[in-house]
Amino acid sequence: MLPAHTRHVQRLYKQALSSAQNWYPLIDSYRPIALAIRYSFELNRNETNPVKLQSILSDTEEQLLKYKHPLPYRYPTAVDGSKYERNQWFEKNSPQNQEHHH
Repeated sequence: MLPAHTRHVQRLYKQALSSAQNWYPLIDSYRPIALAIRYSFELNRNETNPVKLQSILSDTEEQLLKYKHPLPYRYPTAVDGSKYERNQWFEKNSPQNQEHHH
């Protein structure tokens, strides 16, 4: 099991990449941003001073809030996605399912 600090940093990194992908959906524009995010996380990888670490984490969280996309991408079939439960009525009422229920 990873230490809580490591998991927290991993979550922040994933959120940063996800946020960048919301703003730059095309891989050509997203990739340089993703590399810059990775570089900024790597710069602080070996930091051991707890006060400085807390400051870095707080700054990162503030940046994530500041640059949060107002309409983040959702997978179409995910909850709140454009296709979420779209076919539910048809699946319940299709002729194949009606035959099995009788």
